[in-house]
Amino acid sequence: MIYELTPRDYERVRPLFQDLDHHLIIRAALENSTPTQIYADNVESPGVAFICTVEGYFLAGTSNNTAFNAGLRDLLRHISDTGETLRAHDDAINLAIFPQAWETALPELFPQRAPLPEHRLKYTCTELRFDWTAQIPAEYQVHRLDAQLLERCAGRVPEHIFEWMQANWGGVEPFLQRGFGFCLLHNDNIVSWCIGDCASGERCEVGIHTLPDYRRRGLAAIITAATVADCFERGFTHIGWHCNAGNIGSWKTAEKVGFVKEKEYVFHLQLFDDAVYFAEIGWRHLQEKRYAKAAESYAQSFALKPDAPHYWYHTAAIAAAGVGETSTAFDYLRRAIEGGWQHFAFTETREEFAALRHLPEWERLFEQ
Repeated sequence: MIYELTPRDYERVRPLFQDLDHHLIIRAALENSTPTQIYADNVESPGVAFICTVEGYFLAGTSNNTAFNAGLRDLLRHISDTGETLRAHDDAINLAIFPQAWETALPELFPQRAPLPEHRLKYTCTELRFDWTAQIPAEYQVHRLDAQLLERCAGRVPEHIFEWMQANWGGVEPFLQRGFGFCLLHNDNIVSWCIGDCASGERCEVGIHTLPDYRRRGLAAIITAATVADCFERGFTHIGWHCNAGNIGSWKTAEKVGFVKEKEYVFHLQLFDDAVYFAEIGWRHLQEKRYAKAAESYAQSFALKPDAPHYWYHTAAIAAAGVGETSTAFDYLRRAIEGGWQHFAFTETREEFAALRHLPEWERLFEQ
């Protein structure tokens, strides 16, 4: 059987997750300081448990409890079919397991499709090594993410920030009371931000986001360092950072600020939608510059979802350009723009489009 626990029973499962303690979100979940749902095989004396958080899903304990596994399989299928995740609009389950014996149980838990391995890195900062105050460009301002800023930028705050506050802290007010973060403003618009993901005791974790047109300018390091400095002032001694191993820009930013790699680990990624699955496969091929395979995967994705997000079409255009399929690349770029793509400065940075920029179609496309 599988039972959903109430907050008063959360502490009972803590011993099961000791080997996953590099995920601070687990501690925050057990303390009920972040939105969570926790399930176990037994309320009084759990031998296996499953924790749902906005930063991932965590499974620990004995892997051969047939009744629990059957209940968990049904729960995972329900989440996949309904999209009822703690973070709005999530389209996947990122699952961390302990012990590794759970590997053999994954086909039973996900009978519809084997999860994809997602290699991740955990960094920790105990000392700031970047003088961010001397690096702020002219016409940019660093500002604490507080009520004053939200009022000042009313109507212009990126929705992503509000979603972060809701997902990780339970709303704007809880974030303003217990959360923390900083942002960079350019022309009084928020263009880069670093926000706390969770906190427990003397530890906390942060994440960053920069608008595409403002990337590769060193802004992420500035705003991360400003947030880390504030964390130390608040009494935190260990600041955590998680990212995909392939996200070079992310971990290089972390290292620039003073973060040190602590651990490599794997999430098991189960995507809900077939179109999203093929898009993810395409993205992975593109990261390795396997352009033909990337283009093939995106074509499969678009066959299932012609109204795909604009950034899928933009990424597919990169793949098509990479294999010299000029007309397809232009068609995907047109679809991306028609779908709302506006990050043209980022488009200009892609080396795959070098041969297209001299063609009349390029100028006509972006004139529109």
